[in-house]
Amino acid sequence: MRGSGNVRRGWVAATLGVALVSLSAVASGAQPQAEPLPDMPTLFKQVLDNQNQLEGAQNDYTYTKIESDVENDGNGEAHENPVRTYEVFSVHGKRVEKLVARSGQPLTPDEARKEEERIEKVIREHKKKASERDDEAKRSRAENEDGDDHLTVSDLLRVCQFVNARREPFRGREVLAYDFEPRPGAKPRGRVESWIQKLRGSVWIDEHAKRILRLEARVNDPLKLGGGLVLSVRRGSSLVFEQALVKDEIWLPSYAEVKLRARFLLLKGYNIHQTQRFSDYKKFAVETSSEIKPPEP
Repeated sequence: MRGSGNVRRGWVAATLGVALVSLSAVASGAQPQAEPLPDMPTLFKQVLDNQNQLEGAQNDYTYTKIESDVENDGNGEAHENPVRTYEVFSVHGKRVEKLVARSGQPLTPDEARKEEERIEKVIREHKKKASERDDEAKRSRAENEDGDDHLTVSDLLRVCQFVNARREPFRGREVLAYDFEPRPGAKPRGRVESWIQKLRGSVWIDEHAKRILRLEARVNDPLKLGGGLVLSVRRGSSLVFEQALVKDEIWLPSYAEVKLRARFLLLKGYNIHQTQRFSDYKKFAVETSSEIKPPEP
């Protein structure tokens, strides 16, 4: 009986030994190697070049913007404003937003007439200033420094540094993800760059297309306009921006979201949560020598 027990223990030990060897083989060689991450400077140069191209191409399209927001007053009560639908187009490189509906209902004839008059006035102003803007475009950097307050994704890509490279699942597929933060020691040139230095967040990038899919940013330090006398944006405010491939030919904005905690003109603070959805992109071009009118709906 003692001999049979030794045989059993020997058989068990041998079986466990084979199992351990098999597990060791799986751990050491059977699992696939992780794909290396792309070179970061090369990747972000391509992403920035593509983003600059995208932001310029957007002016060649008309599109629909649907905007909704909820505002909280100083007493903590939420007020939901009517959903606005706009037709958006560009005149001499400046986007014009024409209100066409509230809460899904077309404007009344009187409202529509007043909106047409407003749009025609805006177009005349853009046309009058076209030559001045052409001169400014030749020194776009100086324009930004002198007070262009329109913050773009390309500005953020240019000013920030990117860290914590990784791959993450994004809506059913794997994409590149990075965190961003202000570049240490960088001195801001103009208001836009000073604002960007208050932001931190993350970006998700389509590795094949070299395009940003989603960007999330949050205000890490208070952001002030007019020394805080005009507007003070509080820490914790945030924004989201998304882009998507349109008609299998071009990447364009698809979604934006802003959560703003601010104080305006030293009055009571207010919180607002706004979303914007962009759709119905159509190619749009006009001859500069002809009269410019808003596109027909």
